[in-house]
Amino acid sequence: MPEPFRSADKIAIEQRRGQALAPALPPKSGPRKLMILVGEVKEFSPARGGHKLIVKHMPGFVFLLDESLHRRLQTRFETKMALWSADEASHLVAIATFGLTPAVLAVIEEMAIMVVAENWVPYESAYEKKLVDALARTRERSMKGLRYNLPLDRPTATAILQTQPRPVGLHNVPPSSDGTYEETLSELIASRPEFDSWIWRTADSEMPTLPGQQDGGPVI
Repeated sequence: MPEPFRSADKIAIEQRRGQALAPALPPKSGPRKLMILVGEVKEFSPARGGHKLIVKHMPGFVFLLDESLHRRLQTRFETKMALWSADEASHLVAIATFGLTPAVLAVIEEMAIMVVAENWVPYESAYEKKLVDALARTRERSMKGLRYNLPLDRPTATAILQTQPRPVGLHNVPPSSDGTYEETLSELIASRPEFDSWIWRTADSEMPTLPGQQDGGPVI
């Protein structure tokens, strides 16, 4: 993870970075060593023979991606790239493995990205972003759910609003949902009787009022 960059400390920061990267230099014999990068993407841009990644707080340091990896990123994370491009306040977080060449160039081997809101909470659609932003303005504590390996057509709680005496599961129903999705959502809600449920059917209406706010909301 890059340390916060300050122009006045540029030389010292670069020296510390070089020391930290030294273990990834290719050995004279034996297996190559890789390192892990976690940082915020500043930009992707074309390079000779591929593309390069610029990470925030690492000015002047370039990570190289070959054309095949960049193409896979564009395909696998197309939605996240689009969400990041559409909202100037959002951030794109990258995690990658990389090694160094004998010329001390950093070359990325594998990479994944995650788009997060201004307050660093992950989201996966424009509708979810609107809910995340609304939760940030409430006085109630909330916990954001993560999908992990659950497919997009499988319902899950977007977040849990930790109201008293009963928490509320917040569910976004996407416009593409069908009868099977609704049936699975009903089963999910029934399996957690200790939670109340708030549902936003995004194809039908604007976001309902969140539980606990004035005028109440569609809690079942």
